Amino acid sequence: MKKSQIVLLIFTLLYLALYSVYYFLQHNYEFGIYIFLILIIVLIIVKKETIFGFDDIMLWGISLLGLLHLVAGSFLINDVLLYGYKLYPFLDNGGDFYILKFDQVVHLYGHIVVGMMMFSLVFKSLLRRTNLYLMLFFALCISMGIGVTNEIVEFFVYTILQDNGVGGIYNMGFDLLFNFFGSVIGVLIQFSRLKLRKGMKFE
Repeated sequence: MKKSQIVLLIFTLLYLALYSVYYFLQHNYEFGIYIFLILIIVLIIVKKETIFGFDDIMLWGISLLGLLHLVAGSFLINDVLLYGYKLYPFLDNGGDFYILKFDQVVHLYGHIVVGMMMFSLVFKSLLRRTNLYLMLFFALCISMGIGVTNEIVEFFVYTILQDNGVGGIYNMGFDLLFNFFGSVIGVLIQFSRLKLRKGMKFE
C-alpha cells in the first residue's frame, strides 16, 4: 500500500472505532449493523487493492461516504437527525415525498463515487475489448445493483428493528432515484478522467 492509502486506512478505522463506541453507548443497533458493513467493505478493498486499483480520489470518496453516513445518523439539527433534515423544498407533497433532503444528497454523492469505481472496474476487466456504450451500461447496472442491495439491507433493518430511521416507500423511491442520478454522473466522470489521463480511444 502507498503512504497515502495507509493514512486513509488509519483515518477510516479511527472513525469507525469512535462511532462504534458512540453507537454502542447509545444502544443504536441499526448503525451498529452499518458500521459492520462499512468495515467489511474496507477489508475487501484493502485485501484486493492490487486487483481493484482504485486511485486516491475514489478511495477517499468512499471513506468520506462512510463517515457521512455515520455523522448523519448521530448529528441533530432542531431535534431532527441530519439524515432527515430538509435542505430545500424543491418538491413537497408531505411526509417522505420531499426533495431535497440531506439523505438524498448523500445518496447522490455516494453513487457518484460508486459509479466511478464500477466504471473503473468494468474498463479494467474488459480491457477496452467492447463497445464504450456497453461499458457505460455495465458500470451503471453494477452501481445501481449496489444501491438496490443497500435498500434490501435497509428493508431487513426495518423489519428486524422496531426503532429505526429507514423511512417509507417514498423514501426508498427517492433513494433509488438519487442513486441512479449519482451512478450516471459517476460513470461519466470516470470515463472522462480515463480518457483525459490516457488519451484513450473507444469503439
